[in-house]
Amino acid sequence: MTIVVEDGTGLSTAESYASVADANTYFAKRLNAAWDELDDIDDKEPALIKATDFMERVYGQKWIGTRTSETQALSFPREGVKRVGGWNYYDNDEIPREVKVACMELALKVSSEPLAADLTADDFIEAVTIGPISINYKESSPAVKIYREINDWLAPLFGGIASSGMAVKVIRT
Repeated sequence: MTIVVEDGTGLSTAESYASVADANTYFAKRLNAAWDELDDIDDKEPALIKATDFMERVYGQKWIGTRTSETQALSFPREGVKRVGGWNYYDNDEIPREVKVACMELALKVSSEPLAADLTADDFIEAVTIGPISINYKESSPAVKIYREINDWLAPLFGGIASSGMAVKVIRT
């Protein structure tokens, strides 16, 4: 299987924001042996597709700007997206580095655990007592895992600044 990587033209068949070669280079520079141990076709390609699917489901409605084509499969490329930390805009045929990095980081995560695991009754337990030991969970505890690193990479593309998984919109006057 060969995955179809978005190249900035708004492919209707795109399945991933990053290629296996991109991810291999990215993780090699970070000395990440876990990615190296995976098979390119059987493990890495499906992981990149699953990571992209997750990004589209979780973050797809949050991106600033508009898609460049009605027929493109993924949310990027987009028009009207300011460069992170800059005043100018990404080109309409450019996939932001932050999107590619988030895709690769999520691919590594999905290679060893589900990104959106099913919730069970145990996930909603408020307190546990075993003998003299008692554990209480905060009422505001999330029922799902929050990927802070991914949120931090992507939050500027939502028009905000990330902080512990939250986005705060900055308005300059």
